[in-house]
Amino acid sequence: MTGLDYNTQRPLLRYSEYGRNVQEMVAYLKRPGHSKEKRTELAKVIVSVMASLNPGIKETGDYKHKLWDHLYAIADFDLDIDAPYPAPQREVMFQKPDSLPYPKNHIRFRFYGRNVQNMIMHCLEIDSDNQKKAMINLIASFMRNSCRSWNNENLTEEAICEHISILSAGKLAVLPEDITILYQTRDNNRNQNANFQNNRNKNFKDNRNRRNGGKPKNNFRNK
Repeated sequence: MTGLDYNTQRPLLRYSEYGRNVQEMVAYLKRPGHSKEKRTELAKVIVSVMASLNPGIKETGDYKHKLWDHLYAIADFDLDIDAPYPAPQREVMFQKPDSLPYPKNHIRFRFYGRNVQNMIMHCLEIDSDNQKKAMINLIASFMRNSCRSWNNENLTEEAICEHISILSAGKLAVLPEDITILYQTRDNNRNQNANFQNNRNKNFKDNRNRRNGGKPKNNFRNK
């Protein structure tokens, strides 16, 4: 079929949020025959249209500067106008961010994550015995709840002490009777929430009965 214009045959759309019409406006702006003053006035109109088509950009800082930078980018950085901001450089504007390095430290127990290892390393630096004991109790509680959440398994105090010794490379020797689990398990929390909801419903019914003179409210009228 002839007469069809496919997007694959059109010039590359640089910013989809502005649409192809803005890109065609910029192409008209770059046509020879316009004076510099005329191009500047047309550029201001195009920037205002871009702000209307992409209102979310107004939530960013210095959004007007970004709109003019986008205008230059749509024009392929070939635009002779008196803009309120200096023309951006292609290399700087499209510079790719540096790659983030991935941590290379091995996680001994994946269901604990890296935070437990970091907490144990921090615990080794604590000099106060009371603070160190409190920190160990906190770590043990976190370890049990993490294993309960990810493995659906309750760890014993013996297993927790063994894991602490492994993660600290034997520098923390903790006995099962020396640790206290500070946090409750998920099942206990669920039971507490259920009891709270039952008590709340009971109090609501009691208050409703008192307002009705001690009798349950009858929503059906006697015929």
